[in-house]
Amino acid sequence: MMAFSVFVDVFGWVGNDYGIFIEVETGRLVKIMLGIVNLPVIVDKTIDEFQRNSIMY
Repeated sequence: MMAFSVFVDVFGWVGNDYGIFIEVETGRLVKIMLGIVNLPVIVDKTIDEFQRNSIMY
């Protein structure tokens, strides 16, 4: 998650500077897993949930 924090920060700048707001959802095969230091990492959706809710273009 720490590597991802840089991108979240950039999304914040885009919203603040340009008025373009980007929604980010995290995904993984399982909803909750233990990270490197035994802290739980909870994602927004599982991969199956993304596939069920996807819109085909």
